[in-house]
Amino acid sequence: MPMLDIKATWPEKAIIIREEEEKEVKTVCGIIALQAHVCLVLIIFSKGATLQTKWLINMVNDIQLTKRLVVIAVVLGIRVCVDMTQHRVAYFYNVDVGNFHYGPGHPMKPHRLAVTHSLVQNYGLHKKMQIYKPYRANAHDMCRFHSEDYIEFLQNYHPRVLYIDIDVHHGDGVQEAFYLTDRVMTVSFHKYGNYFFPGTGDMYEIGAESGRYYSVNVPLKEGIDDQSY
Repeated sequence: MPMLDIKATWPEKAIIIREEEEKEVKTVCGIIALQAHVCLVLIIFSKGATLQTKWLINMVNDIQLTKRLVVIAVVLGIRVCVDMTQHRVAYFYNVDVGNFHYGPGHPMKPHRLAVTHSLVQNYGLHKKMQIYKPYRANAHDMCRFHSEDYIEFLQNYHPRVLYIDIDVHHGDGVQEAFYLTDRVMTVSFHKYGNYFFPGTGDMYEIGAESGRYYSVNVPLKEGIDDQSY
């Protein structure tokens, strides 16, 4: 994919319609009216205005208009990678992604995903994009990465798994993956409190639905010694 680095001024009729601050996160949402077309540019900054995530959503097939939109990002000090051979943006979304909250101090907040998806829908962008919904991997999919013998061994001899995490950080990713099932019990020993990353792993996080009581968390305070452990 070619990298466009266009040196130009802000396009005419570029209107910022939303700008809000939330702690260290700054979200800028702009509607760009160019050549009788309306496009949406959504740019997210975080941690001292360092770009972590960016969207440049092109609603038209006009290459020149696409270049004009890229100019906006360049003016903001961003290098944007655009595939000029594609006419539709690939959009991956699954509502299950926002089902879990990782704690008040965690940077991955479900409502940000919900707001982004709401913008895509309300501005009609989904009508101009190729939409994909990720699905859960089955045994056949897992064989793309593991041998059939290995997958069969896990299914037949270990229908349930005990996962023990002794890292200093909470094993939030594994816990989230199996939070609703009793096939895997997750046990995490980790430092907790004083906004220590990722901010999850409270002893009351015990799982839900069929996975209730299959998530075990042992939050530890800083300075714990061998005897106490």
